[in-house]
Amino acid sequence: MQKNEKASSALCNADLMPVNNSTNIISESDGFVQNGETFLFTDFQKKILRKQGKLDCAAKEKKECIFSTISQDELYNQLYTPHAYIVEQLLCPGLYILAGAPKVGKSFLALQIGYSVSLGQDLWGLHTKKSKVLYCALEDTFPRLQDRSFAMFKEKPSPNLFLAIATETLLTGLENQLQYFLKQNTNTQLIIIDTLQLIRDSHIMPGASSYSNDYHDLSQLKNFADKNNLCILLIHHTRKQHSEDVHEMILGTNGLPGAADGNMILYMKDRNSNEAYLSYTSRDYPAKTFILDHDQKTLNWNLVDTANTQFIAPADELLEKVNYFLVKKNGNWKGTASLLCSELKLDMTASALSRYLNVNNNRLFNEYNISYSREHKHAGRFIFLKKIKE
Repeated sequence: MQKNEKASSALCNADLMPVNNSTNIISESDGFVQNGETFLFTDFQKKILRKQGKLDCAAKEKKECIFSTISQDELYNQLYTPHAYIVEQLLCPGLYILAGAPKVGKSFLALQIGYSVSLGQDLWGLHTKKSKVLYCALEDTFPRLQDRSFAMFKEKPSPNLFLAIATETLLTGLENQLQYFLKQNTNTQLIIIDTLQLIRDSHIMPGASSYSNDYHDLSQLKNFADKNNLCILLIHHTRKQHSEDVHEMILGTNGLPGAADGNMILYMKDRNSNEAYLSYTSRDYPAKTFILDHDQKTLNWNLVDTANTQFIAPADELLEKVNYFLVKKNGNWKGTASLLCSELKLDMTASALSRYLNVNNNRLFNEYNISYSREHKHAGRFIFLKKIKE
């Protein structure tokens, strides 16, 4: 048994002996003794103990016990980077799951999504943001990928789509491998991992619930995606048991879909048919269902219909005014919020206008192709508005 496995087992052992501690409260700097060997707590073990109220922060680490807060009023004053889409109405930076039964066509769909993004081609009429893509096809071989790619895309390979058939796991160094790839391949916006199970380790924390293990694994991947402002798409399986809510069929506990920013379920009602359904739900976009057809000649998934109408936010009168004003200014404008209020003939304060633009920065960027930024100089606070070339 490896040392870290011994340590995990010992944590669940009632005879565990804390190091340098004779109370029931354990210091973060402590470990424990088992069979004469000394072990230090892992970060995950500390998290479990802290939740149980058995872990106290050491004096030198007291700052870890303090969380930062912001008032709602101050929140409106912040200008955050817009959440740009990778695939319009489908994928944006964050963590997503694409699940389905074995051999339903998940890998074909994953490769099709990656190929579309790598070339900036529309997917079912949805715009994509062109970028480099890493597709980790961990159940495949390069010869099989070569055959599949040629069948799907013929003599048009993408120079921005990178393929791998083996990686480390979450515990043995996957994050370092991905970080190195990003360093060597800037402008990578999409990483596809096919499948999730092949990057997971059998046990992280014996004694912890299955939900905790599932949530812990996906939280690692979500943190990596958020830190690098990119999208990770995980290919996963569904369970055999049928459910009226197809999203409850994702294999594992609710810790998996709960930790993800979005979930897609690809399923067929009739295995003898080429028709399938892609049920979609996420934190960023409205729920929808795509009806797809798997073309047996090209092996691509083609859009047949959308089962429910996609929600389209109504036009915003103020943002429409900003857009029209910017067009008249040849797509570029700089000035104060007070001046913009005057130019647009708005019955609102400069502060209220700044807050409105802050809150609607996503819509300015994604719907109107407007880059909005601010700068504080000695002469005052300036707003910069610029039309982005499509």
